[in-house]
Amino acid sequence: MVAVVFDSALGNVRELADFTLDLAFGSDENAFSLECDAAYAPEEGQFVFIDGTEYGGVVDEVTYEAGREASGAVLCKGRTWHGILAGKRLLPDSGSGHLSVSGKAGDALASLIERMGLSGLFSAAADDTSVSYTFDRFVDGYSGLKAMAKANGRKVAMRRKGGKVEISLPPIVDYANKVDSDLLDFTLTSVYRCVNHLVCAGTGELENRAVIHFYADSAGNISHTQTLFGVDEISALYDYSNADEEKLEEEGRKKLQEYQTQGSVEVEAHDDIDVDVGDVISARDNAHGRTVSATVAKKIVKVSRGVATYSYEVGSETTNKTSSSGNAESSNGGHAYYAGSGLTLSNYTFSADVDKAALAAVETKADDAKTAASNASAAAGKAETAAKAATDAAAKNAKAIAGKQDALTAGANVTIDGATISAKDTTYTEATTSKAGLMSALDKKKLDNKVDDTAEGVSASLEKLPQWSAIPTDSTQLVRRDTNGKAEYGRVTFRTVWAYIRGKADAVYAAMSHTHSASQVSGLARVATSGKYADLAGAPSSMKNPAALTVQANGETVATYDGSSAATANITPTNIGAAPSSHTHPYLPISGGTLTGNVTAPKFVGGLQGTADAAKTADRATTASRVPDNGVGTANVARHVWFSDSGIETARVYNDAFRYNPVGNVLSCNVSGSAATAESAASAAKLAKARAVTISGAVNGSATWDGSGDLSIVVAGDSAAAGFLAAHPVGTYIETNGYDPSDYGGEWSMVPSIGPYTWLRTK
Repeated sequence: MVAVVFDSALGNVRELADFTLDLAFGSDENAFSLECDAAYAPEEGQFVFIDGTEYGGVVDEVTYEAGREASGAVLCKGRTWHGILAGKRLLPDSGSGHLSVSGKAGDALASLIERMGLSGLFSAAADDTSVSYTFDRFVDGYSGLKAMAKANGRKVAMRRKGGKVEISLPPIVDYANKVDSDLLDFTLTSVYRCVNHLVCAGTGELENRAVIHFYADSAGNISHTQTLFGVDEISALYDYSNADEEKLEEEGRKKLQEYQTQGSVEVEAHDDIDVDVGDVISARDNAHGRTVSATVAKKIVKVSRGVATYSYEVGSETTNKTSSSGNAESSNGGHAYYAGSGLTLSNYTFSADVDKAALAAVETKADDAKTAASNASAAAGKAETAAKAATDAAAKNAKAIAGKQDALTAGANVTIDGATISAKDTTYTEATTSKAGLMSALDKKKLDNKVDDTAEGVSASLEKLPQWSAIPTDSTQLVRRDTNGKAEYGRVTFRTVWAYIRGKADAVYAAMSHTHSASQVSGLARVATSGKYADLAGAPSSMKNPAALTVQANGETVATYDGSSAATANITPTNIGAAPSSHTHPYLPISGGTLTGNVTAPKFVGGLQGTADAAKTADRATTASRVPDNGVGTANVARHVWFSDSGIETARVYNDAFRYNPVGNVLSCNVSGSAATAESAASAAKLAKARAVTISGAVNGSATWDGSGDLSIVVAGDSAAAGFLAAHPVGTYIETNGYDPSDYGGEWSMVPSIGPYTWLRTK
């Protein structure tokens, strides 16, 4: 493993190959210490991590030695990713009692990261799994995430990925049947009986205090029914002084559940066992036949010379405490200490600063105490005198009672014996449906909240209902009193009410949209449906079209007709684009065409341009498809080549600079300059485009080369790669989180392994 030093402004600064790392996270600590050479040590505020894992954090303090005997090493300490989260608080929104989330796990994580102001360092892994959770008030960020994950059957996992620490909520893994206990070194404590009766005390004083009892059976199931008695019963007090009964019901059950454990186990795993906080592992002692399964609560990682070892703290500790306390603001592993007057807080350590003023205040309090003691002594003398007077009065009263005993009547729980009056204690239990008794606090609360069912009470309750401005729909409901004489009320929809109204109204009124037959319309004149148009009285002699008809010929209007009178359209061959009956055509259209037959022309027609398919001689031509055949030439003698350019059109080359040799079908020329494109060249001065040459690995360097001369590259050694290769000679095995160590040089091959990726250097 190599550690990466990261700066928020500079990015990755360097890699550390020679270092010692001690890191712990989970139920507590959430901190790390890193020791390395001073020249490579990270600075305060920089981050250090092992890429692809959840091992890393921010450097909060740096300790180094100075002087002649200094070791040259630096000790860096700081918070892990988990400690950074634990330093934040998940506060509810203003006006809300608790913070709650629900929806996709990835979206919930992203919103919590943003709420803590850590979006620049952390990101949330995409996860469509639905989660929901309500956080304790003021819980720290890491404990809150763990509680949310546990409530949804998941765990909190992190890894450095893509420049940020990615947080995810993967399912909890139960290694009880996957990991052999022989691969673990453990200390096992098995518990036969733990606390199974929890007395939960909440708000109130003395007899008015809220009290709830929870019991656990032999299997650890929690209820309000006691199943273990006598020596098997172990009671404890849960003092939660600011919790009402509802809160006690919730938190008391959780607290007793924490006591339910089969035991505890301290585990040190071998190198090939790597599990996460929140996973479940088990330990079995075959000699005694004992097995304990527990959840990993804390993970301790130590890295030395690139090799990591893991140990764990798991399970719930066995405890013989008989009391515990709670409060409404859970801390769950985070630090929330505040220094008062005369105290300083640094790295969770308090220091007291007692000055003269503080000592003077103590001295004043001592003097006041002396004065109070003196006054108390005087008061004690007065009290003794008063006590004697009270004793005398009591004796006098006793004598008076004895004299009038026959006038006193004792109740069921009171007895009178001479001057002594005794009362017998009576125990009252809570009332049930079958017997009388005292009212519980919960019943009192229900009675106080009982609805006033008088007419005034019902009217007052209805006045508290909200007013709605939305237009009702068919499904909107109204309150309705039934007509069966029983004064019963229920709900009815607008759809039902409308059906009733229509049943009454349709017999009297018509719908807003309706039709009538002809017989229902009075004063409607009837029109004959047979006969001739001329028979109609008052019929017009002609009828004009609503829209005039336009007659066009070849796109031009020649007449319009609207029906009011006759119209004439004069259509001629000209206005329809037709040719006269007598006309001629040229041999070829002006635009050109194919000439067939023979054409006789003078030997030379001045100004004639075009193409001659065949000609013995051409005084002037733009293109000559054929050149006269001069017969068989002398063997291996070059022939002149005809060519054309914009200046002299077609001409003959009068030298051998550009010639064609029929032997071998070779066209040759002497050309100076450059060849724009060619698959190959017998010789060239340089490349048309220079190429970049780069060297990487243990050495790095680059240069551009166009082929015009020799190439020299100045290289620089990569100290990290060179150090990595020096620290890992051929034959070395290393473990990685997936990256290929050949990126740093050498040749490596992957070998089978359990856990991290294992590589062997072969060359």
